[in-house]
Amino acid sequence: MNNSTYSLTLLMMLIVFISGCAEEQNVDYVPEYNPNDAREMLGYSYRDAPDITRYTEYMKERKALEERYMFKRDNQEGLKSEYEKTRDNYKSSAKGPVEFARNSVPELNQTIDAVEEQVKTYDLRIRQLSQELSDLGYSANDDKDIIQWKEQKKGLESTAIDLYKKREDLYITFRKYELNPQNDEAESEYQAMIQEAQFSIERIQQSFSNE
Repeated sequence: MNNSTYSLTLLMMLIVFISGCAEEQNVDYVPEYNPNDAREMLGYSYRDAPDITRYTEYMKERKALEERYMFKRDNQEGLKSEYEKTRDNYKSSAKGPVEFARNSVPELNQTIDAVEEQVKTYDLRIRQLSQELSDLGYSANDDKDIIQWKEQKKGLESTAIDLYKKREDLYITFRKYELNPQNDEAESEYQAMIQEAQFSIERIQQSFSNE
């Protein structure tokens, strides 16, 4: 009796399962594709969609412009003088030394600014006169004034580089002394470098006044 009941129950469950699988599934099929259905998703209709051809041309033009810009930038970087490269290198990491000199040795920053201005002045003179001589058919490389200005400019550039290094070295020495004020050797080195910087400043300022 128990076996018959069990078999009957199992048969009924199997019939229900097969019936469920055989039922037609209710699926909402799209009768046809409508491009305008993308409006809600994309924010614009198919007719207003960007032209892929024009977009591709735009990207090509943009890439070409970027490549020309990068080439020009790299070319300009390669044309920089050693002074300009050194100056830019010191300035990129000069926040600490500049702030220190502004508070402790303001004459150092002022002298560096003055030397840089003198370099710019000589550079402008050389470029302007060289262009005018070239327009008149003369060689700028043979002009005695331009030769002299180039030498003076080169000397000023060396002076500026020396001052950049002095300012940085002075700042490092000061930090060592500040972090270890009990070290008499650090204090002596710091004071000696202050005196050396003052001497350089006075010598440069004197040379400016003699011009």
